Amino acid sequence: VSVLPNGQTVIGYPQSLTPDCVGYNIYQVINSINTPMDVNPGQLNTLYTFTSTAALNGPIEFITAPIDSCDRPGLLNLAHKTIFLDHTYDKCNYQTQLSCTSYKGWAVSEYRVYYSVYGGAFQFLGSTNSTFYTHTGVDPSKNITYFVRAFNGTKTVTSSSNRVNFFSYQTVAPDFIYISSVSVTSDESIRIKFIVDAIKMGKGFDLYRSEDGSAYKKIGFINFTGGPNYVYDDADLSTRERSYYYKALAKDSCGNDRTESKTVKSVWLQVADVKQSMFEKKLTWNNYTAFGGGLGGYSVYRIVNDVVPAQPTGYTNGLDNEYIDNVEDAAPEGSKIEYMVIAVEALGNPNNIAETANSNRATTYVEADVFIPTAFAPKGVNKVWRPVTHFVDKNDYNLKIFNRWGNLLFNTNDDTV
Repeated sequence: VSVLPNGQTVIGYPQSLTPDCVGYNIYQVINSINTPMDVNPGQLNTLYTFTSTAALNGPIEFITAPIDSCDRPGLLNLAHKTIFLDHTYDKCNYQTQLSCTSYKGWAVSEYRVYYSVYGGAFQFLGSTNSTFYTHTGVDPSKNITYFVRAFNGTKTVTSSSNRVNFFSYQTVAPDFIYISSVSVTSDESIRIKFIVDAIKMGKGFDLYRSEDGSAYKKIGFINFTGGPNYVYDDADLSTRERSYYYKALAKDSCGNDRTESKTVKSVWLQVADVKQSMFEKKLTWNNYTAFGGGLGGYSVYRIVNDVVPAQPTGYTNGLDNEYIDNVEDAAPEGSKIEYMVIAVEALGNPNNIAETANSNRATTYVEADVFIPTAFAPKGVNKVWRPVTHFVDKNDYNLKIFNRWGNLLFNTNDDTV
């Protein structure tokens, strides 16, 4: 006996060799009693379809016997019982535990397990001699169907179980996770801000960091609080030496990895002297590309003696990530100059926010320098001889010229003479 895909049962039995056979009695075995159910006419008719779908609710057992023209039954055939398949789906581990009743009627050599996704072709999962089978790695959020087929010793006769169908439900988790800002807060720390879909509750969020954008290390876990906004401060960094990459991963209530954010790279600012220029400093930094509203531009701040000005020193658009600063006017303020760049989000973020992202501070020093020409031509092109100074306090300026015998020829405190 075998369960058809529609839940009905087909019964197959050997043909009677008695010439007077006119058909077969079909009995259903109920509580160990052979209950007459139907007569299948014809000596050659050895298949019978039980149109009830009772096999979907449990194993059902049948027995047959030939009948002659006087309606007298012959010897009963062996009783056969269908395979009833049941399942338990583990939504946290994405696996299905299948269990079935044993086939009765002949010795089973093996049970083969098959499954289908969304009504597609059935795929062979594996075989077992047990009535239990675990299917791991079940595709989540799919319509899944299973059935089991038993084989006799010679594998020439089979019996299929009922089919079980279910949706491989996943526990809910946020549908999106968006890192709104990765901002340097000190030489050793970066603040990561992110927004999540708070309608669908999950267990929390893993945060990952990388120095090269390839190899990531888990740096922390944030519990889901029910709100959309979260902040994490990453410490023990070297923000003056490199950029850092970050990504966040939402976990469902089972602890499974679900929704992953885009990767965001912090802004790393570097400063260098401009060749053949005494007063200019060149600032360069990597692009910041994580804003949902797009990049509006960069604000450049010159910080003298640790005092951050109220207004930026300059701006660049979102396509330009370098800036030339002339620091000549900063000489009287102090010798230590730092720079910081702030990425500014453009309007249009789908979450109705506008964020900023700070770079590290990059340091340069204003050092006094004097260039003294070694020659001039009074009647040529270079008629004026004058030292050129770089960040020399004019109040301390004093120039004396001696001849080769040590006699003072010229003396001035005016750097314009």
